[in-house]
Amino acid sequence: MNLARIQKFLPSKDIALERRKRTKPWLLGILVVLLSPLLTFIYSYRQRTWDYILVWVSIFLFRLVCQFLELKLLFFHFFAYSKYGAWIGCGIFAFFAAQDNKKKSTETTKSTEDSRNKL
Repeated sequence: MNLARIQKFLPSKDIALERRKRTKPWLLGILVVLLSPLLTFIYSYRQRTWDYILVWVSIFLFRLVCQFLELKLLFFHFFAYSKYGAWIGCGIFAFFAAQDNKKKSTETTKSTEDSRNKL
């Protein structure tokens, strides 16, 4: 698959960095819990990062492994067998991923501005 074709549909790196910097992690977490874990795909596309997709895939694999191994512990039971357990898990982990992305983008912006000011 040709990556140049895919990259022309993605937002530019500057726009994605700005979106990461302006994101509100708490709002993203709540939206993912309330609407759908699939919302992580939209945020992943808009911010040009794999973190949100990895959140969704890891929760899906966690549920799959728990059901396969038939884990009946209370914590595992809620996230593996509850209707909304995966949604809540995705929301929590999407919040932490957004928080981390926001911190990294702010540091990147500051280091870029510092290097421009030195010149």
